Amino acid sequence: MTTSNGEIFFKYLTISERDEEWGIVVTDAGFAKVPPSSDYPLGKHPDSHQFTWEKGRVLHEYQLVYIAHGKGEFESEFVQNRPISSGTAFLLFPNIWHRYRPILDTGWNEFWIGFKGTYAERLVQNGFFSEKEPLLEIGYSEPMLRIFNQVIEYATSESPGYQQIISGATAHLLGIAFAANKQFALRDEGVEAIVSKARLKMLESVDKPLDPEQLANQLGVGYSWFRKMFKEYTGMAPGQYHIQLKIHKAREMLSYSTLAVKEIAFRLGFESDFYFARIFKQKTGFSPNQFRKTMKK
Repeated sequence: MTTSNGEIFFKYLTISERDEEWGIVVTDAGFAKVPPSSDYPLGKHPDSHQFTWEKGRVLHEYQLVYIAHGKGEFESEFVQNRPISSGTAFLLFPNIWHRYRPILDTGWNEFWIGFKGTYAERLVQNGFFSEKEPLLEIGYSEPMLRIFNQVIEYATSESPGYQQIISGATAHLLGIAFAANKQFALRDEGVEAIVSKARLKMLESVDKPLDPEQLANQLGVGYSWFRKMFKEYTGMAPGQYHIQLKIHKAREMLSYSTLAVKEIAFRLGFESDFYFARIFKQKTGFSPNQFRKTMKK
């Protein structure tokens, strides 16, 4: 829909009890192209979603908002006024007061999706997202724009099963936002280059034992900092990451070679075939011989 001062499309969705059993449901989705010097927000939304800058708003759902172009400002119950630029996303939380708007000089292009359910609640409870840190620095993201457009397309069609499709897409959007924000923060600290070098060195020495302290020394950084940043970036401590590389290589060797399990353990630098078998089962759920038989069926 084109208005007198911009372009907007949105869809508010009906949700069945069966849909809610899925664990995450989409309540609304849309986009708006807000030109400079425009009134905001564009269009007439339901009373539960309409707001003004002066009064702000409280929702009873989560929303993920992505600013693809332009600049603005954001404020909430937990966050003092913050500037927003292109490539920033922010999360709105149920029952938390907030307000946001583009600046008059630039306007902005925004995409949003509203959702609720136990899946979203678990993400917050487990610390993946927090109302105290709702802004996510993502940068320009073609995948996010593509998924937002797909969600709007499915929501418009309301074909059978569309709610489950767009709910899955919402989980995908949250995953992209979380990962991109984490990588953005670590990139600013120069972590990305260090971790990339460490991963390459680990891959090159997958057949040898790993000494994380020696590796940190080779990279010219302190071990405590290295271990902390490596885990922040990959989700695993250096030693565990190296073990995962070994297990991945072992899976390849069990699948595509006729080497004995004992020989594979030796070639990958495990202290014994017994230890190798124990770690392999711990990581895959199969003993090496069981895995090999499964792959040959």
